Amino acid sequence: MVKFFNNDMNRQIKNTIGKIKVINPSGKEQTGSLKNYNGVFAANFIFNEKGKYGVICMFKVDERKLLTKFWYPHE
Repeated sequence: MVKFFNNDMNRQIKNTIGKIKVINPSGKEQTGSLKNYNGVFAANFIFNEKGKYGVICMFKVDERKLLTKFWYPHE
């Protein structure tokens, strides 16, 4: 689950579209669209291997395309 904020305007962004890609430790990819739950966005994935998962979030806000990525260690 994620929430998006506009730091310049100090407000939460409640309308956006986006997708998330998760890459498991063996390289298999899962993708899902972000679903809006009243300003909290979520997608479901299966984390069934131990190790580091790559998470890539691509989303669009006010015609700007944005990308963020990070590693998630699953034990």
